[in-house]
Order: sequence, then structure tokens, then C-alpha cells
Amino acid sequence: MKLPTLLRTAPTRGFTLAELLVALAVLSIMLVGLATAMGYVSKLWLSGVGSMDNFTKARVVLNLLDRDIQMMVLRRDLPAFVDSSGNAIDSNGNAICAFYTNVQGNPGQGQLTAGTQNYRTLSLVQYQLSPAATTPTLVRYNYGMDFLSSSSTTKGATPILNTPMPSSLAAPTYANQGTDTVFTGIVRFQIQFIDGNGNILTPSTNSSVAMTAGGRFTYDFTYPGNPLNPRIVVVSMLVLSNPAYITATQGSGATMTQLLTDFPNTLPTATPTQTFSQYWNSIINPATGTLDTTLPPAVRSGVQVFERHIPLPLTTPSA
Repeated sequence: MKLPTLLRTAPTRGFTLAELLVALAVLSIMLVGLATAMGYVSKLWLSGVGSMDNFTKARVVLNLLDRDIQMMVLRRDLPAFVDSSGNAIDSNGNAICAFYTNVQGNPGQGQLTAGTQNYRTLSLVQYQLSPAATTPTLVRYNYGMDFLSSSSTTKGATPILNTPMPSSLAAPTYANQGTDTVFTGIVRFQIQFIDGNGNILTPSTNSSVAMTAGGRFTYDFTYPGNPLNPRIVVVSMLVLSNPAYITATQGSGATMTQLLTDFPNTLPTATPTQTFSQYWNSIINPATGTLDTTLPPAVRSGVQVFERHIPLPLTTPSA
């Protein structure tokens, strides 16, 4: 008996060689495309991680500085924002960011023995951009000491009434004893002040006049409400992403030198009342900026400006 035609089993048929080759070709193209996409995504992710690494460091610096300034001891017998010579600007054109604070510092040779006298812990803190032009690095120094509030004396018997910072601020031993934080990727660091009238005050190299006249930090302790007194510290930082910093510091350092030339440490005379961050952002502006077009793309795209306004604490009466 014959089965109906519809119930007969069709003969088994495999893929031809041509079909297999076509399938393999299509699969190979898909795998290559997937690998390329994954490589691109991985590169973007690594680039983002590198950028966020240095940009996160910049935010950490701002937080540390905010804390230090909020704990600052602002009084007439303790200098602030000057160096050991009374200058407001260092030899590299950076504003001096040094002051006394209640934040605990590293012990140094200036600490006194408490004994029976009324001592309290005090720290001399300084944020300084290293002088190395090809690999600029921001360092936070601190120098722990004891402070005898009844005699306005620190570092043994050396009085500092209305005088500049102690000479140890610039000595190598100071850095060795008090270096606790180093930040790479921060290539420009400047501070300015805003007074009670809203004016932006920029420290200058003139150490013999008040800041309002283009000199150093001054404060009227007799009349704390004086509108000419600085009320806010303006911190401006120029930061490179990690890939940009690596690119800029390679070789002879010519790229970094050019970058720092493009972002000066002085404000243009045409607009002397702006903040450094405003000035640097105007240089980055793709429409009107003057950033050197010969800089590597990784450097040009990896520049970012940070700014923070930190209120100065209330003054502490001197004993």
C-alpha cells in the first residue's frame, strides 16, 4: 500500500559551501563591527575616567581650601596671604595662599612644650604651585605649631606681630616636614578677594601698599565692618584631564610651556576687574578664544576651569 503523497518524507538537504561562506562572511563583519564599537566605547570610558580623575582632584582641592579658610585664624598679629618676605606674589607669578588655621597640622620643629602655659594647636597652611614649568603640581603644605594666645608668639620666642610669615615657609625643611597633599593636573592656581563693595581685588607684587591700591592682603581690624575689607576669597584653577596632562608633559615640555603662555598669570589691562577663571574661560571659548590651535587636540579638549567663592571667617580679636 502506498502512502499519500503529502505524507512522504522529504529528502534531507544541507547547506551548500557557498551558503556557508556567505554566512561566515556576514558573521565576521558583525564581529568586526562589534569589536570596533566595543573598542570605541572602552576608549571613551577610559578617557572619561582619566578626565574625572583630575577634575575630581580639583574639587578635592577646593573642599580642602574651603575647610582651611573656614577654620582660619584671622587676627591682626597673624599674617595672611603673604610669604616670608611679605610679598603677595611668588617668583612664578602665583598669588601666595598661606595663612594660619585651627586645622590640625603635621608636627614640626616649631612646636613648643605646653608646660603650665596656655598653648593651643595652630597650623600654618600653604597652597603652592610647584615652580617646575614642564610638570606643574599643586602642593598643600602644613606646619604644625603651638600658639601662646596671651603673647602672640609662635615658633619659640620669635614674635610675629605685624610681620611676614616665618622664614621656614620658604625653607626646604618646611616642605619636607609638612608636605601632605600633592595634586597633579592643576596647572594654574590663583586667588583673589571680593570686598564689601563687591569689588574684585587682585594681589600684586607691591608689598608695601594695601591690596585696594594694588598691593597685598590687608584688613582693617579696628573697623571689621569697613566695606573695603576683603570678605570673600575667589579661587581659580586651570585643570587638565589626565590624558591632556600626560600629553602636555611629554618630551621637552614645549606643549606645557605653550599652554601656560596661552593662560597668563596676569589679567589683561583692558579688563583688570574680572576673575582669573573668567579670563581663562574667555581664552577657551571656541568662538572668540585665543587658545593656540597648534596644541594637540587632546590638550585643547582636556582643559577645564574651576572657580569657588569662599567667605572669610569672622575676625578673631588679638590677645
